[in-house]
Amino acid sequence: MNDQKPTVTSRPLPNRTQYTADMDNFVPPVKPKHVLSGLLRVILILAIVAIIAVGGVVLLKHHKSTKPAATTKTPASSSQIEPSGLSIPTQTKHYDSTNYTLGFDYPSDWTVNDVANSKLTVISPALQLRGSDEQNFTGQIVLTIQPKQTSLAQFATGHVVAAMTSQKLTYRHPTPNQRAQTYLTFVNYEGVNSTIDALFITGDNGYTVGQSIPESDMTKDDPLVSISFLKCADSSCKTAGTATSIPAGEWYTSNLAKPLDNLLQSLIIN
Repeated sequence: MNDQKPTVTSRPLPNRTQYTADMDNFVPPVKPKHVLSGLLRVILILAIVAIIAVGGVVLLKHHKSTKPAATTKTPASSSQIEPSGLSIPTQTKHYDSTNYTLGFDYPSDWTVNDVANSKLTVISPALQLRGSDEQNFTGQIVLTIQPKQTSLAQFATGHVVAAMTSQKLTYRHPTPNQRAQTYLTFVNYEGVNSTIDALFITGDNGYTVGQSIPESDMTKDDPLVSISFLKCADSSCKTAGTATSIPAGEWYTSNLAKPLDNLLQSLIIN
């Protein structure tokens, strides 16, 4: 029996100094960064910002498009009366009167009556006017020129007032014997300032609405120029009409003002 012990080969222990030095110089491996995922994150953030911006623009445009348009309000006349549909031609004729040594332009379809020692009148054809009851009627407009008067029958009531504030007119071709401007006064014979019975040229005298008008102020003008309104008995106005009035607001809402102002402004008084 072999009692010999097996030979054990000794292995040298590692040099700790050498091992420690190697560990001191050890650099752990750097893990690769996820570059692609970071880029995707940036792209996602930019996309969200762009979507928010586009959405804001769309909402703003929608708000503007659905916003109700501003309504322009037209100042209403005090009477709120609808226009009567009155139509007076803009084409005019000129007339010179030897009886009154004056001239004027008038609508081409109106009729002039000028007789010595009488009133000069210019009468319109049948027109659709609006009355004080706010209903249309067939009537006529009459321009009257007469010599200086001592009294006026219409002032007998003693309640004559200005239906509207007087307006100043400027004559287009005044003569040396004629003032450059004059007042146009709207008269009511019964003391009511809601309707107009007649219009008078009142020279230097102007009145506020509702103000009393003395007869003496009217009778001193020479010649005396007025405009009045007639209501016809038939649709053609073949027979003489009766004096009537129109609403004060009708002066503004119909086509009365411009042609009648033009007629009066064209007066040439020698």
